[in-house]
Amino acid sequence: MRFSGAILLCLVTFPILAAMFRPQGPDTITPKHAPFGQAMSAPASQPSRLIVPLYVYPGTDWDHLVRVRQEFPTVPMIAVVNLYNGPGHERNAAYAAGINRLGSSGIIVAGYVYTSYAARSAAAISADINVYKSWYELDGIFFDEMSSLAASQPYYASLSDYARSVGFTLTIGIRRPIHRPAISMQWIP
Repeated sequence: MRFSGAILLCLVTFPILAAMFRPQGPDTITPKHAPFGQAMSAPASQPSRLIVPLYVYPGTDWDHLVRVRQEFPTVPMIAVVNLYNGPGHERNAAYAAGINRLGSSGIIVAGYVYTSYAARSAAAISADINVYKSWYELDGIFFDEMSSLAASQPYYASLSDYARSVGFTLTIGIRRPIHRPAISMQWIP
């Protein structure tokens, strides 16, 4: 199978992120909870998992991911879609169709929302969450630019609670630890 650069990059560079999920069943994942601010890891015996930042317009890269899902149906996969650094200013039919196709193939789909390291207002983020909910059939929200400060935990917990209150079943985020280049994944309680 031939992969485009974006998908291949994800398959090669994201095994650390992918190893942070544990399957509940063939098409579902459940967060492996860890204390806030700590990286999560899965035992070496766990099967592969995949998270893909799908920050490209729907097309061949999205089609490749669907084919990967069809070839590996038991591997839990999450695609994070980012229309315009968030949901954008108007509904995009191509994204709506692409998101539905990803979901129909068994891929969990989350919408990208930036948080500016807890400096962005909760009202602005809630507005993005509402737009995603009204325009697209997503499973969850991906919070980017997460603060690594423990004092930010209530901010993220509140955003996660809000996303779940409007019907999303998954909230995830990536934070970059201060003074360390590694990326860690954390589930927001």
